[in-house]
Amino acid sequence: GLTSFKLNVLSINRTMMEKLVSLIRMSYEPGLGELLTKTRHFYDLYLTYDLVEKFYNDAEKLVNMVELVKAAEKNSRFKDAYPYDEKWFKAPLVNIINDKKIEKAYEENFGAEFVYGELPKFELIKEKIKSIAGVLAAADL
Repeated sequence: GLTSFKLNVLSINRTMMEKLVSLIRMSYEPGLGELLTKTRHFYDLYLTYDLVEKFYNDAEKLVNMVELVKAAEKNSRFKDAYPYDEKWFKAPLVNIINDKKIEKAYEENFGAEFVYGELPKFELIKEKIKSIAGVLAAADL
């Protein structure tokens, strides 16, 4: 029979913040190389938005989580890759998401290879990313 075992899991809030910070980090890189390979993160942030919307709108929890993730970034291999201590809402991500190359990679690479069923339109993805950026701006994060 099965014996009991311990399983550690991250909260969905933390997971989504990790995906967001990954996109933010890549948005500082010259060119779009790595960002074009990570369009899955956009998809995940979009699909989970309704599940974590309360979290996004709870300024105290959001601030605490962003501080936690920033502290982890400070000690990570990425600490010199981008200005991790800057305000996230000021990251190039919100403007870069309008680049047609990202939309093309999302639809033709990620969408064609990994999504079964209907792929959400990229305009909807952009709306959610801008909503998240708005929440970050409102919380001055």
